[in-house]
Amino acid sequence: MSSKYAWIPSVFRISPDGTDALIDSYNSYINGLGTREQYPGLFRVIEKIFLVALPHFERTLEESDRYASVNSASEQRWMERRQFAMCSPTRQRWTRFLDIHNAGYGDMEEAKYEHQQDITQENSMKTTRFYDLPDDVAASEMFKGREMKVIVKAANYTLMPGQEYEGPWHMEGMPHEQIVASVIYYFDTDGPILDEGLSFRKFRPSGPNQDYTSEELQVTILEDDGDGVALEDNYPSD
Repeated sequence: MSSKYAWIPSVFRISPDGTDALIDSYNSYINGLGTREQYPGLFRVIEKIFLVALPHFERTLEESDRYASVNSASEQRWMERRQFAMCSPTRQRWTRFLDIHNAGYGDMEEAKYEHQQDITQENSMKTTRFYDLPDDVAASEMFKGREMKVIVKAANYTLMPGQEYEGPWHMEGMPHEQIVASVIYYFDTDGPILDEGLSFRKFRPSGPNQDYTSEELQVTILEDDGDGVALEDNYPSD
């Protein structure tokens, strides 16, 4: 997905000691907003919000190196079966292979469950520390004295009693915009309104999509006498 259009970024300057952030309103501006002279208070609020977000950006960039595409147990089993099926095995060899393959399925599911539990526990511990920010928030060494290009967006939603709002699925930033992180800050929310957070699509590798035909989901079985063949589905049932 690509586009020739892009959001106009604003330049935020982080102070040398990392305790403040200022919008470079001389060389850039916030798209759709007037000048600092017109809205000095709003400019200052946006700068303070960005300063508070910096520790979160730092954590996001640190964790991004750990993201990786991992095949599910079902995908792994299907790939192994497909590889074996390309040899056109006999019925006896195919049956023996399935017995061995299915025997290991329980171990794969158990390992998957334990891995998910570890991630859940790790995220729970990080969430507690992640939002435990001191009052004197300051940028880390990573951002001190730097200029950062930031796309500022603002939205206002008015809901009637009993009304819900669910945003559409969309891509936040095109590849050519080179956006590395996003943050949402709720400046003001009425008490009765509950936020259920964001949902993200599953991580996918950046390589080209691979389309498979229905024929690739079948295995050619050689009859024991070598005179005939039979087709049989070879993908996992889970």
